[in-house]
Amino acid sequence: CCVAVGGAQKRKGEEQEGTDGYKRARKWHQGGSEEQELYRRYAQRMEALGEERARGVVAAMAQQKMSKKHRLMHCELSCLLAEGVIVHCDEEGSLCPFTGEGEAQGGWKGFLVVKERSDEFAARWGELHGKHRCPEALGWGVCGDRECAEGSASGELEYKEHALGFDKVTWKLFTENLSTQKHKFGLVPLPRAGESKKEIWTQAFQGLRPFVSRPRVSE
Repeated sequence: CCVAVGGAQKRKGEEQEGTDGYKRARKWHQGGSEEQELYRRYAQRMEALGEERARGVVAAMAQQKMSKKHRLMHCELSCLLAEGVIVHCDEEGSLCPFTGEGEAQGGWKGFLVVKERSDEFAARWGELHGKHRCPEALGWGVCGDRECAEGSASGELEYKEHALGFDKVTWKLFTENLSTQKHKFGLVPLPRAGESKKEIWTQAFQGLRPFVSRPRVSE
């Protein structure tokens, strides 16, 4: 009986905290802080999610003990999680709820891109970094972006098939920013024994393998 009452009180407290946090997030636009920038970026997507599903994004916005870049990446992943574009997983790739107890920035253990929504994930990740995704490099048709066309013609921009429509330099930026290198976000594709690592980042972006915080080789 006591356990049940305690659980009910805890849930009520969590609900109140989530509601207060959501209201607080909606007021951030009145300030001139980093939170204002985050609110403006995610306000429309949060409204589409609704108060309940947007709580994880609100919590990510409130995170203080990380760099601006990592905070933004945490917010984006939290929003993609709420939207169902990705699902959270543990260090071995098994699906599990996000609890904020992982070793990567923001408490992530890992995540898996939903295969059917991998193009949406790639597009969102490109938008997050302010980078162009070339439809011509993907075989989707002629690219109408002038800078992309000029860069491709001059050789300044180099597109490889494994980079999913992003130029070579941008793809390297994506992999390094997410990686477990020092001062990076802390997630890499889960490796498997006896395989080449050349295409594992591509496969992770396509939802064919998870990103994890402690990459132990899988059998």
